Amino acid sequence: MKSDLKKLFLEFYEKEDLKKFEHHLLKYRIKTNYIPNNFENVLLTYPNSFENLQGLSKVVKNKKIKELFDTIHILPMFLSNSDGGFAASSYTKIDTQFGEWSSIHTIKKNYRIMIDGIFNHTSNEHPWFKKFLDNKKNYKNYYITYNSHFDYSLVVRPRTTPLFSSYTNKKVLTTFSEKQIDLNVGEVHVFFEFLKLFHIYSKKGISTLRLDAIAYIIKKSHSTCANLEETYNYTQLLIKSAKEINPNLTIVCEANFPDKENVSYVTKSKTDLIYQFSFPLLLIYSIHNQNFSYFLSWFKNLQEPKKSIFFLSNHDGFAFSGIKNLLQKSDLEKFLKTIKKNSININYRSNNLEKIPYEINTTLFSFMKQLDPNYYLEKYYLLFNILSMMEGKKLLYYLDLIGEENDVKTFTKTKENRDLHRKKYSLTSFQRKLDSSEIFKKIFNILNNMKKINLDTVKTKIAFENDLLIITKIGKKKTTLNISNISNKEVQIPKTRITLKPYEFVLLNEINS
Repeated sequence: MKSDLKKLFLEFYEKEDLKKFEHHLLKYRIKTNYIPNNFENVLLTYPNSFENLQGLSKVVKNKKIKELFDTIHILPMFLSNSDGGFAASSYTKIDTQFGEWSSIHTIKKNYRIMIDGIFNHTSNEHPWFKKFLDNKKNYKNYYITYNSHFDYSLVVRPRTTPLFSSYTNKKVLTTFSEKQIDLNVGEVHVFFEFLKLFHIYSKKGISTLRLDAIAYIIKKSHSTCANLEETYNYTQLLIKSAKEINPNLTIVCEANFPDKENVSYVTKSKTDLIYQFSFPLLLIYSIHNQNFSYFLSWFKNLQEPKKSIFFLSNHDGFAFSGIKNLLQKSDLEKFLKTIKKNSININYRSNNLEKIPYEINTTLFSFMKQLDPNYYLEKYYLLFNILSMMEGKKLLYYLDLIGEENDVKTFTKTKENRDLHRKKYSLTSFQRKLDSSEIFKKIFNILNNMKKINLDTVKTKIAFENDLLIITKIGKKKTTLNISNISNKEVQIPKTRITLKPYEFVLLNEINS
């Protein structure tokens, strides 16, 4: 065993468990040749976005989908009892309403498969939790119970529900909801369970694992219990162990926090990829206000772009976590007031003292439409244009492909904000929408054009002047200029005869001497 891995293990577990750790690594190791991480574009979807996994396997056979994407991120498909699958009642049994592993095997013939590793908690129906409640041997310490000597006053989390919930005679930590019980990762048997999962997922053909809610996995008294130094170290232990089992496994850390904390999962935890949570809302703010000063400042200080996944929306919502540290307080409050004025839904989080805006809940298309009913379609395309110019990986949410609006019908029934942007389709209805959608055709052309010209890029520059956003891709053989009009009036590009309509954009190429 490598000395750094051994050192990490001993930071959290006892020396007498070291031999078991080595045994598990050897037992679970996958025999395979190393293949470098090579994915570029990710399609994010639920297992039942198009009825079930079999429906998904048919949607991704679409010629244009195959041309655009090389990775399919399937949101939780295993047995669960809440939170859109993120309250896992099993880590390996696919819910029968979604289908079977055979559909995953069909999809992976043409795509890399990405799934979620939900290691912060299980559902209250998970077999581990039932054995924990029954005081079964080896399961007594699988979950975190209330400790009167532990100071919980500084804990931060993305929910306003009670921090603890009672089951029989036990009061357990429930960071996310009453049905999501926090695992005690200080228990070595829980860690060994994770090793087993790395093995199972690898054998099933999973090539990328997203570590969900990883920022909250370590609990420490008198702290926020989020993004601690111990958190980064434990995450590194997980990642290095996963790589020992399967060197081909790509790890993505999901830490919905400001950039400094987020980037630390690359620099400290050695993850392969992170999400750029600041990007979507900062970009929307910049376009809406016709001012890219904040965006340019953010881009100038952007760290690890090539190890980043850039996206415009996702299943959770538009996070405030990134931009709250980038915008001046007065500008952030003004933008928040605009959002509320346009009746756009917001979820809040709790820090034990107050409710704080956490995320905006709407589809991307409805968001642009509610912010500006005049130029929403032009701005919608502009978002994808700018996304296409970022250096890292690109992720697209399935609803954004066709410009879907809020699912008000479902929201009216459930009153759950996130249901606004989690609409489900019959297979035939989505295929019909995909085939007839002018929005999808436009998005396809935008992203496909960039795939052709971006291959030899060595540097990206961004400037904003006279209502024009100029993104320059400097390559070995040619330089590409992506010029966008960020205004509601026509603007002529200097030194050319080209005039751009409101929010129109154009690509110009120069051959390098």
